[in-house]
Amino acid sequence: IYDKALKNHLDAFRVRETFHDEHGMCASYNNIGSVYMASGEYKEAVSWLEKGLILASQQDDKQIKKDI
Repeated sequence: IYDKALKNHLDAFRVRETFHDEHGMCASYNNIGSVYMASGEYKEAVSWLEKGLILASQQDDKQIKKDI
């Protein structure tokens, strides 16, 4: 189940990245990190969550920062 969720979130991330949708990318970083966390891959989860937090900080996106 995690493999399919991860594939879908990575696909969404690539689309958002293509369109420079930074708010959407923050959400994708969070979603991908959450899947890795749920599957027990904590180092990978932290990596994705940190990327999302950095991008959210650059965008001053308070909602995304709160979610992460």
